[in-house]
Amino acid sequence: MCRWLAYQGPEIYLDTLIAKPINSLINQSISSGGNITTHGDGFGIGWYSQHKQPGLYRDLYPAWNDTNLQEIAHHISSPLFFSHVRASTGNASASRQNSHPFRYQNWLFMHNGDIGGFPIIRKDLESLINNDYYMHKEGNTDSEALFYLMLSNGLARNPIAAIQTSINQLHSLLKQHSVHLPARMTICITDGATLYALRHSNDQQSPTLFYRSGESVYVDELGICQFIQGKGATLILSEPLDDQEHWISIEEDSLLTIHQGDIQRIPFSLLPRLE
Repeated sequence: MCRWLAYQGPEIYLDTLIAKPINSLINQSISSGGNITTHGDGFGIGWYSQHKQPGLYRDLYPAWNDTNLQEIAHHISSPLFFSHVRASTGNASASRQNSHPFRYQNWLFMHNGDIGGFPIIRKDLESLINNDYYMHKEGNTDSEALFYLMLSNGLARNPIAAIQTSINQLHSLLKQHSVHLPARMTICITDGATLYALRHSNDQQSPTLFYRSGESVYVDELGICQFIQGKGATLILSEPLDDQEHWISIEEDSLLTIHQGDIQRIPFSLLPRLE
């Protein structure tokens, strides 16, 4: 499984969360909790600035071995950014095109998990992707296919409904092809203004997902994340950045929406569908 984090709040340098914490994402790429302890099949960062389209830096090499990543993260500040370290699953190889996050216009998308049986349903799932979006798809991961399926289902018009519809289509294809394998995911999507974070699986064993919020965040000299009490800064992540007890676990089958510090949780079974 992969590891990722997403931040929205007052502008901070990317390395505040990517590199400085005692269990930073770069450190997690070397050693993390869970069944897969090393995440060396690529990494990526995506960030928003004054431009409508977010910046993107991805590579197929391990995050711990890229000095450019730490240099860039030390000099770029942003009010909203994604970071991802990858442990490949299935048949998708390590490549720049398969590294997260994925970008389309003002949207960013990243995923942790695995859709069991994806090679079996891939052709049918990708046939549901609108040609106007499909032409922009670069890699061969289940993650990127799911992103472009959501775009095809109206992500820009109604993000919540598009997410629900796409997941329903995924489960329908798995059933249609008699695939009885786990489909597990934590997903984060943003248009540059609102974050959407989903934790979902078909066997109630989704990858972990946590969040923490406050007025602002900084990392102390011990590498511990300190959140100033208040509202405005939110961090969502696969694995806590330190061993403190202030991280809040996100429940199974939950969708979180985060906008300017306001956090809403929607039970996934109650999400609307597109007609």
